[in-house]
Amino acid sequence: MSLTQSQPLQLHDQATQVHVALWINVSNASELHQRLLGGDTTVNCALINPEAVVDPFQVMVAVHRAAEALEQQQLRTRNIYSEIVYNLSPNKSIKEAFTRFGLNPTCKTILAVRVGGSQEAFDNEVGATIVGEPAALERLSSVTSLDKVRQYYKLPANTSNILNAAVGAMALKGYT
Repeated sequence: MSLTQSQPLQLHDQATQVHVALWINVSNASELHQRLLGGDTTVNCALINPEAVVDPFQVMVAVHRAAEALEQQQLRTRNIYSEIVYNLSPNKSIKEAFTRFGLNPTCKTILAVRVGGSQEAFDNEVGATIVGEPAALERLSSVTSLDKVRQYYKLPANTSNILNAAVGAMALKGYT
């Protein structure tokens, strides 16, 4: 049984699937981080540090923005997967986005995201890439650090709807 969640992505005339999977007890984050830094294109997905992700909807917003940028040939980063990580950030600093939202060498949990392809192929390829245990996406909240979310998105402690505030900050990137 797959623990991957797949959702449709509709862009203008094209429709595809977005696959999202949570991995816990990851033991090869340092190796994956080095591969990403080296521009390894065999890592065919976004690898996100889920500590600052409140809900899969937040990821879907970043995916949609990245897909739009790709379609309009306006990527600010190397590819759609690094663009997804970049679009999770509320500001325009690519370095800061990768530091806060991207995979780091000490990650024990990873949120893997792929645009397109089949769920089965995604499961097989990510399973061969990440050394860890797949987990239900419903467990995302147990690895989210609300303190980091508040810090990264500059949210006051009394923010009642953190997801809406985070997505709003992402959407306003470049306009504030």
